[in-house]
Amino acid sequence: MKNLFFMMIIFSLLSSCNSLSTIKDQNDLTKHNLKGEVIAIKYGENGNLTFFNEKGFIEKEVGFDNKGNPASYTVYLYLNNKLDKEDMRGIEGGYVKNYYYNEFGTLSSANLSANFKNGMTWSIDDKYTFDTNEKLINVVTKSNFSSGNTKYDENVTNTLLFYTNNVLDSEETNYQNGNRSISKYKNNLLISYIYYDSSGTLNNKNSQTDFEYKYDARGNWVQKSYLQDNSRIVETRDIFYKETDISKFENMYNEIKLKLEVATKDKNKTRASESENIENRGNIIIPPPSNSGSYQSQPSNYFTDVRRNRKIGYLKEGKFIFSVEGRILGKIEGDIIYNAESGSIGRKVGVIKGELVYQLDNGTLRNVVAVVKNGYIKHIDNGYDRGVIGSYEGDEINGYACAAVLLLF
Repeated sequence: MKNLFFMMIIFSLLSSCNSLSTIKDQNDLTKHNLKGEVIAIKYGENGNLTFFNEKGFIEKEVGFDNKGNPASYTVYLYLNNKLDKEDMRGIEGGYVKNYYYNEFGTLSSANLSANFKNGMTWSIDDKYTFDTNEKLINVVTKSNFSSGNTKYDENVTNTLLFYTNNVLDSEETNYQNGNRSISKYKNNLLISYIYYDSSGTLNNKNSQTDFEYKYDARGNWVQKSYLQDNSRIVETRDIFYKETDISKFENMYNEIKLKLEVATKDKNKTRASESENIENRGNIIIPPPSNSGSYQSQPSNYFTDVRRNRKIGYLKEGKFIFSVEGRILGKIEGDIIYNAESGSIGRKVGVIKGELVYQLDNGTLRNVVAVVKNGYIKHIDNGYDRGVIGSYEGDEINGYACAAVLLLF
């Protein structure tokens, strides 16, 4: 039952406020026809909590269980103002969804991979087609689901999108089992969802009609209702604007994130304590290396500032970051980059996500600052590629250290 509910969380996260933009390069506020400086939306009592960044893109989300308790969190990662990855972690499992673009910067495909604690797995592959006016006109989705040793047949859906005067008018989705649905829109709002079974018969149980909306003072809907299976269903959402204090929601996000991170660390904690001299009351004291200076015993750990053509540091035992003079600069542990303050490991300043290095500011994930790949480090400044600024020898971990020294410390 828990895993069934968790799958419902995933479905709601994928379909609530992060559905794909039908127009290339729209931000999420424009995509969802939101007016004013919206910073967060809470859907119903137990619905998702969505946060927007200063550019109007979804930044993160919290999912709740049926008792209203935070049960998952999702981080949205961007590169050049384009959605690059969704990373969702939940009590019963999680998913990662990667987005891919063609040489013109147009979204071409996406892949989602989900894993559950009970051994269930789920993968979704999307293929997108845009017309010459850069409007989305077709989405083909292939879904695969398995549970233990049982693998279920692939499911394919094909969605066509239709426009009137460049405004979305309707969507038609055809399912592999022969069922079909048609969604109608007016002023970017859903006004009907009609579902037919494989024989072409209207399915009232799954259809939604007679939509009614109520709005706040800024013109954003805060309540919608519709008829489904002869009952009127009412949905609400609370919209929070820039002047609103949402610290309690930020705390919700931070608490579930910390809870899940601690659970993951406890589960994976199999290594012995570090052999370094560690002070047991919070601060990690790093002694200077015994061979202070160039650290010639491990030359492959060097990294270089290519702009000045000089080596600037090295990694000791793949973890602690030193300058070439032997001064402790920081530490990489898992996917977190720490700086050093007065000889002790200090704040979290960066997060490693695949080839990307993100800035971490007071616990908040900020923009991508570097791409680490094939022995080089590229600087990313507010979405712009500023070119190669560093190089490294050996493993990518040395590249992350170089990026940290050049951009975060």
